Amino acid sequence: MCDSETTRHGEQTDCVTTPLPCASPLGDDLGRNVDLPVPTGKVTITATESPCTRGSRLVNGPRQKKYGHPLDNWDRIALMWSIILNHPVTRNEAIDMMIALKLCRNVNVFDPDNRDDSAGYAEVGFIADEEEKLRPSTITVLLDRLANQGT
Repeated sequence: MCDSETTRHGEQTDCVTTPLPCASPLGDDLGRNVDLPVPTGKVTITATESPCTRGSRLVNGPRQKKYGHPLDNWDRIALMWSIILNHPVTRNEAIDMMIALKLCRNVNVFDPDNRDDSAGYAEVGFIADEEEKLRPSTITVLLDRLANQGT
């Protein structure tokens, strides 16, 4: 068990128990154990927290409390972008575009924050996809209700 800590954004976070969607030395993207090649010793793993861990800690703590569940928040974002663009945008497309934005920011000067945020966006996509297996998003329910009002 670990204590809460303050992020570089000044937010208080608790320990993360949600499995990360990022690949790790212990398994594949879904957390399953896989056979991996023997390490060459050229890469040193330090005690430094990984971008996946930092991103997950951010989205599972204060950010989720602040913005709501990623399923509802990102469906809302996708709907707004769809209206602005006059073209359908899915939740996963919206998340992928934010990851692309963070990658583009590193073209001129590398900032580790962009890698953390990219991992965080991947995490919210994973969380939203898993939650959608359990329930529809509030946007889906609202749109269904509006569609059925005219009938």
